[in-house]
Amino acid sequence: MNDLEKVLQNAKDESVFIPQKFTDAIKISLYEKNDNKWRKLYMKKRILAIASVCTCCMLLVGVVFSKDISAFVQNIFGANSSDGVGMAVGNGYVESVKTEYQSADGIEVKIDTFMMDDFNFMMNFKLRVDDKYNIDDFKSVEFEDLRIVDEIENTVFVTHPYDEKLEYKGSYSFLANKDNERELTISLSATGNPEAFPKSKKLKINFSKILTKKLVYINGIESKETKGFSGNWEFHVDVPEEFYNRESFVYNVKSCSDESTIVTKAIVSNTAMKIELTTSRDNEMALQKEYVEISSGEKFETAQRSDGDGGYSMPDGKDIIYYWQTFNLTTFDVTDEISVHIFTNEGKEIVIGLERNK
Repeated sequence: MNDLEKVLQNAKDESVFIPQKFTDAIKISLYEKNDNKWRKLYMKKRILAIASVCTCCMLLVGVVFSKDISAFVQNIFGANSSDGVGMAVGNGYVESVKTEYQSADGIEVKIDTFMMDDFNFMMNFKLRVDDKYNIDDFKSVEFEDLRIVDEIENTVFVTHPYDEKLEYKGSYSFLANKDNERELTISLSATGNPEAFPKSKKLKINFSKILTKKLVYINGIESKETKGFSGNWEFHVDVPEEFYNRESFVYNVKSCSDESTIVTKAIVSNTAMKIELTTSRDNEMALQKEYVEISSGEKFETAQRSDGDGGYSMPDGKDIIYYWQTFNLTTFDVTDEISVHIFTNEGKEIVIGLERNK
């Protein structure tokens, strides 16, 4: 494996950071034009240009799947976001934010970029520390009491709920990437919530405690050291019209190769496709082999980020299986007719033909 292959592989695995020239090109695209249409057009052109450079490099070192190049170039929200999120970003479905740094205890934080649709909420924070801190101590960071609500107090996201009404029921993660010796990018990835994210027009983001965690060795014994930093970090963000006027596409069953399989939900959003169904207990699923195919024959795999993205359950006393899955198909690629291909542990393929409800 040569140096370029190592860089690409490590970037895909998020063990090193995306080269700065690629990051800068994407960021310049976001900030260069205030007008929304021009900014998105610039972003698309720059991403396509970067992708072309990467593709030319790939020709020199070997074959790489297009989805790997897509993830390498587009996924500014870190390794915990899906290829579907990366596809949305590549189509300009992302917003840059110009908040000011808020400072407390020698730690400055601001919001950099975000995006949201029905199924995914992503936000990048910039964290900057003063000279009394070692940036490497912030490799694992969480905003302990992060609370994000909209203009009518709908809960968008919350880490530790204040009461049951504010509880966020999906999966989430924080991922820290070092930018330089004083700065980090903290990527929040929230997904798998059973309810769609609201179509908010304004967001209020606040938290008062930052936690850092790292492994330490005391007398040869490994333990986890946790430190807390207190302050008052609060931000107000306008949501672009494209986000709150978004539309997800609902699909109906046109055909199914298995009589016992009943689709209860099939929706495609800006970042993902979700399907839910019930089927016979005899059809125990082989997970992560599924795919969805559009009219052109292009196939889209599962998101594979958390249990909230996909799985199945077999309730006691019932002869059915509840199955749910998330695919990397988005509204930017979907066609009026699609097919979902699911496989059982016995090697049986279940093919479900779907057509868009218009």
